[in-house]
Amino acid sequence: MSWLQFPSVCQACRAWPSQRVCASCLNTSRPAQPRCLRCALFHDELTCPGLSDRWDLPWRSLHASVTYEPPWSEWIQQLKFQGQVGLVHALADVMLHQPPPWLSVHSAIHFIPMPSTRHRLQQRGFNLSDWLCHRLIRRRFTRAQVHHVLQRQEERTPQSQLRRDQRWANMANAFVPDPKAKSQPRWGTCVLVDDVMTTGATLMAAATCLQECGVSDLQVWVLARTLAPHEPSP
Repeated sequence: MSWLQFPSVCQACRAWPSQRVCASCLNTSRPAQPRCLRCALFHDELTCPGLSDRWDLPWRSLHASVTYEPPWSEWIQQLKFQGQVGLVHALADVMLHQPPPWLSVHSAIHFIPMPSTRHRLQQRGFNLSDWLCHRLIRRRFTRAQVHHVLQRQEERTPQSQLRRDQRWANMANAFVPDPKAKSQPRWGTCVLVDDVMTTGATLMAAATCLQECGVSDLQVWVLARTLAPHEPSP
């Protein structure tokens, strides 16, 4: 028996014995209303408020497992900036509890993690999106594979330090095909995985580059989606 199967304390409510995240806390992560399949926001309008309807989106649909709010937002911050890397297991549990509805119909999937800049990798020592991809595959998607297709150019300014309207310009030409990536003439279904979506600028830039690499059937799966300005929590 793996040590991961033994009871422990729930990372969210501290209940014991428990899995990494207890069933009660996982159920609270379930949204009360469906998300938009274009931008993953909560809305009942015909016009998507998160991404312009005039754009030809490079993905078929976009899914966010949870809203970027406590405790999930705190875990992401603690993992990325405070070195609490063990939280990646709990975050993968959260994603698997709220998987995309379209995931079950695909038998063979190519997971593509959002790449980090070289400076960010040296600073943190890991890429959270890459870690999430491997843990999702290990636990449920055994026939899937992880492909590092993109290379991220060094950022002028981190996205987190910019206003929403500045992030799009900052992502111009932010990604290029990774020269070390193996050629894949028949991609099939690809899933671009990222930890947090705010404006969609980073995802749009990465997905557009993937199109140029020959990926035609692209889905996007993010762990957490921030609320739009003035959007109430569901």
